[in-house]
Amino acid sequence: MVGIDGSQAAIGALAEAIRLGESESATVRAVSVVEPEADTITPFSGFGHPVPVARSLRDAAQAGLAP
Repeated sequence: MVGIDGSQAAIGALAEAIRLGESESATVRAVSVVEPEADTITPFSGFGHPVPVARSLRDAAQAGLAP
């Protein structure tokens, strides 16, 4: 389950959380994006580390996280 508001920041944040989650944990179960302009989000994977938010789909694409 993922809570996103459809904004580009939320999509980039989700992509980044999944990418980081794959390297830190085999089970990132959910990501909650409360504010689309937030600087960090926290994945619900048991780690609780804030994850940097990609500000746009362009930023995510440049980082290799989105098409």
